[in-house]
Amino acid sequence: MSFTVFYLIIGFCILWECNLLFINRGKVKLPGEVPYKNIMMPIICVLFSALFLWRWGVGTEQFIVVGGFLVATVLYLPIKSGLTDEGIFVNGSFMPYLKMKYYAFDRVGEDKVRLRAVSIRKEVSLYFPKEQEGLVGAYFAKSHVPSFEAFREQSKQGPEN
Repeated sequence: MSFTVFYLIIGFCILWECNLLFINRGKVKLPGEVPYKNIMMPIICVLFSALFLWRWGVGTEQFIVVGGFLVATVLYLPIKSGLTDEGIFVNGSFMPYLKMKYYAFDRVGEDKVRLRAVSIRKEVSLYFPKEQEGLVGAYFAKSHVPSFEAFREQSKQGPEN
């Protein structure tokens, strides 16, 4: 892959992150926390930068690529994730309530719960404060998304005719 193509890919990633940062920011009504987001991305960024500089050497073009990756990483960190009126935003990816099969809560420590929302193609996780568990459940109840227990009961009864 030539450097020109790589610059275009990094530039596209930066524009995509700006889009996610500014367009979807106001849509999130109940913000949640993405597991390991603030820990893993800086570690991956440092490892990628070191590997890139080790493999291709130190030069102006390499610093531009590493700088672009650092900018994309810094823009990624403040992207809001959480519940909206239409679905869930997680890292800029949207999952509408209409496509969800069920949701479930898991306890994480003393003061947090983990929301697992499952659709046919993917599963997303968000952390919420324990006090907001009822509010999060109300978003799903309003949108007619069953809890895991209700989904399991529906599955046992079989399809309705």
